[in-house]
Amino acid sequence: MASLHRLEYSKSTRAKCRGPICKGAPMAPGSLRYGRISRDSVTQSEKVEWRHWGCVTPHILAELAAVIENVPEFSRLTRQDQQKIRTALVARRVAVTDIPASARPVIPPPPKLDPTSATYNTSTVNHKKRKVPSSDVPTTSTAGSSSQTSEIDAAEDEALEEEVRDELIVSLKTQVVGIQYYKGLVGPGEEVILAREPSNRYDRNAIRVDNIGHIKVGHVPRAVASKLAPLMDSRMITVEGVIHNGNCSCLFHLYGMRELKVTSAGFSRVQFGYVCSDSA
Repeated sequence: MASLHRLEYSKSTRAKCRGPICKGAPMAPGSLRYGRISRDSVTQSEKVEWRHWGCVTPHILAELAAVIENVPEFSRLTRQDQQKIRTALVARRVAVTDIPASARPVIPPPPKLDPTSATYNTSTVNHKKRKVPSSDVPTTSTAGSSSQTSEIDAAEDEALEEEVRDELIVSLKTQVVGIQYYKGLVGPGEEVILAREPSNRYDRNAIRVDNIGHIKVGHVPRAVASKLAPLMDSRMITVEGVIHNGNCSCLFHLYGMRELKVTSAGFSRVQFGYVCSDSA
């Protein structure tokens, strides 16, 4: 049975968090996110509701703990994130540092004292009489060191953010082919998953198209796959797909590093030869 859970890195800010506290907040590209798949009992169509990893509840962690090895995307996460998830599954709670700012409680500012009150006047006078201990006064070298450390930390954080953030390079209109041979179903507006299939005996560049329940729907056309496959294999890009018309017409969004965005104008027309629209 296909897994009802998904774990992956957010590729854009398009999907919003459905957590109970920060519901509707965007998820930063490159951040770890959790998705739960639900199926409509009438149409049998599937959809996925995303939330920040830090917005996962103990109830979800209990369910996830029983099937974590069956979640396909789990093995594709970094070793550090896999360990973080396992730790949370055992403790039945996520780390405080993983909770996004949009889900943290707002601490009200301390009340302001009335300048005319006796309490205010007394505390003010007493404060003026106190002498600050010399040990509390930072020396020039200490202050400089602290400032330098803060600058280094900020630079490292910025570098890390740049490293994991992908940008939308181009959007590609194409088709899903071979749908008559597979059982997977998708409807208009539904997301599809693209996965390389290098062991395909008919085409070593084959890219399969699955619905969000990981049931095979079809393939990317051979001409498009021949261009996408090398880029996917080298991890230069990641691809998201959305169905537009039944199981046929679809739109692929290609995400990659900022350096690729500079050449996207030629990238879309020369490399694919399909109807594309550059992201502005």
